[in-house]
Amino acid sequence: MPRFELNDKDVVVIVGSGAGGGTMANELTRRGLKVVMFEAGKRQSPASFSQNPSEAFAGTDVITLATRATSPVLTAAAAPPGVHVNAVGAIVPERAEFEPQLLARCAVVSADSVPQTQTLSREFREYYERLARGYARGVRVAQLAGEVDPRYDPEVIAYIYTGLGHFVGMRWAEWTAGSRVPDDVFDDLMDVLARGLPPVRPAGPSPA
Repeated sequence: MPRFELNDKDVVVIVGSGAGGGTMANELTRRGLKVVMFEAGKRQSPASFSQNPSEAFAGTDVITLATRATSPVLTAAAAPPGVHVNAVGAIVPERAEFEPQLLARCAVVSADSVPQTQTLSREFREYYERLARGYARGVRVAQLAGEVDPRYDPEVIAYIYTGLGHFVGMRWAEWTAGSRVPDDVFDDLMDVLARGLPPVRPAGPSPA
């Protein structure tokens, strides 16, 4: 076991080997500093840790992701029901810590800065891009069937659908005690879409 002098100014002592302590120790050693870590728990060996995400996360209440990963570490299927997920490492668009599909399973999504999340979160962007692609395929099918004006760009219509659904749902389902969009609001929404999207029909001959 390495030994260090008490007056060695290049030694950093970290108490606790949890998510914060472990990440800090990794960052400091990468910068050439010597690290001593104190941990009250029992000593663990590599065999104590599962490399299978579903096994590693099974039965846990909290999952904290603080990585430099550029591909998802946590899949939507591996997250157990009811788990609380903290994702703090993907602070630039090049990084991704969890599958975007995980957002669809969330009862609550919280961000310390919504504008930064919209700009920098790759998971957030990919979630809505995937959603919009599905809408766009449906719009294109409707255009070929003559139900939607073919002049419209399917992607534009897809994001109109996404935006309407998101904000109408937020206003009437999340901000009220009902937890659902009322039937009359839903009917109004569908009526607006129906009136705004059909192709323009050529005017018929005037009655004699």
